[in-house]
Amino acid sequence: MDVLPGNHSVTAAPPAGEVKTVASSIGNGVPIPNLETTVGNDWMQLLYDTLIDLTPDGKFSPDRGLVTKYEMSRDGMTWTFYIREGVKFHDGVELTAKDVKFTIEQITLPGSILDAAIILKRDVKNIEVKAPFTVVINLKQPNIFLDKLFNNLSATAGMVIPKDYYERVGRDEFKKHPVGSGPYKWHSQQVGTFIKLEAMDRHWRDGVPKYKYMTYQVIPEESTQLAMLIAGEADIARISKDGVKEAQKAGLNVFMRSNSQPVALHCNMQSTSRVFSDVRFRKALNLAIDKDAIIKHIFLGMAKPYASYPGSYMSVVAGSDMKLKPYPYDPKEAARLIKEGGWEGYAFDLISYPRPSCPEYPLVVEAIAGFWEKIGLKPKIKMTEWAVWRSAWRERKTINSVHGFDSFPAPDVAWILDKFRERYYGKTSSIGIINVPEVNEKFERIAKSVKIAEVSKNLSEIYRYTYDHYVDIPILEFSEMIVTSRRIPKWDTGSRPTDRNYNGLIKQR
Repeated sequence: MDVLPGNHSVTAAPPAGEVKTVASSIGNGVPIPNLETTVGNDWMQLLYDTLIDLTPDGKFSPDRGLVTKYEMSRDGMTWTFYIREGVKFHDGVELTAKDVKFTIEQITLPGSILDAAIILKRDVKNIEVKAPFTVVINLKQPNIFLDKLFNNLSATAGMVIPKDYYERVGRDEFKKHPVGSGPYKWHSQQVGTFIKLEAMDRHWRDGVPKYKYMTYQVIPEESTQLAMLIAGEADIARISKDGVKEAQKAGLNVFMRSNSQPVALHCNMQSTSRVFSDVRFRKALNLAIDKDAIIKHIFLGMAKPYASYPGSYMSVVAGSDMKLKPYPYDPKEAARLIKEGGWEGYAFDLISYPRPSCPEYPLVVEAIAGFWEKIGLKPKIKMTEWAVWRSAWRERKTINSVHGFDSFPAPDVAWILDKFRERYYGKTSSIGIINVPEVNEKFERIAKSVKIAEVSKNLSEIYRYTYDHYVDIPILEFSEMIVTSRRIPKWDTGSRPTDRNYNGLIKQR
């Protein structure tokens, strides 16, 4: 008798039916972990297994991932990972330590878009296969958070690909016919339109998947997404606050994730701009925005302002000043600062794009443009796609522009360090918005530390610097809303930043 995982004596039914998720974006559609954005995590988590798997609430589980245990040497210079035996790729080949070594090495190759690449290039001396199921990573300097790069908290760096198959067919062919070890295998794709996955007969962790097919479809307009759910043509979508009443009226299931998502804007490459590098200008941008009005009219009151990025989750960093108040709305003072600096009529690009986890984002950009126009500035809204903009950002082609982002932080010191480093460590980050010796020095202290308390102290000081110097333009934070058709049961979507725990959805109960 086929039973479900967890020793439940329940016969598992064969996978049946299809679940369709609709979203404004499903990533760039490249099914290779080091080439896909975090937006693709919802479908990537079904195609691949992750080295270090976390529970939906973000805690390490030795029963869920490819790594059953791991160890760091006392000096933080060596990490040893023990790989689960018996896991098979979709082509029937067993996953071993050589595949793990190969996957990690792929992260650092040219073209990789993972943030982990910067850290691995900087810190890793070499990677050794000590035994068929044992991998050792030797470092050039201590890194007490190396394991965080390979978990499924916020990115795809820990997803393992098969070395032999990849090298035999090459990258281009692998894109067309990827092979992983997750509960679903690749079925088909129309680039920019949909990705379809097909259930494996059985998965070592998730058992027999409940659904035969999982399809992720690009539908830019929320109104069309809702219409498809109401008509039974789709099953899952993330929804704006404005769409909640319509969804509930139609009898759809609506629920809120237990997480907090901050929305903020950046003045890009501040050190290269005479205007953006002036703290008075950045202060004026902040004081000009009526965040309460945005929350009331765009988010229907289902959001709150916050002091500085990353919002509420900064509380996990010991010593951080959580009593800081959000910047006030003071358009008169903002206009005075603009006049004092001689910036009246100053023009710059304000970047807008659809964000699947924040359907309201384009409306937020329009509102902010209006507030800035009222204090005498001339922002020009420039529409694009996130993947296109991110590429230009990494290539430092974003002079004289302001762009925003929405990201679900993780309640984890290492995650905050990673995000701070990519935004505020201008000495090495390709997308750093500032390059301040005082801040860079704090990152360098962190890099040499093997003590969590010392890391937290320096992160807290960086946090306070960004607040005092108006480095960012924090707007609000909110929880994500998900709407489903009536045939989809509510599942634990977890608090991880970049996926909705589809592994939990596809398990038979």
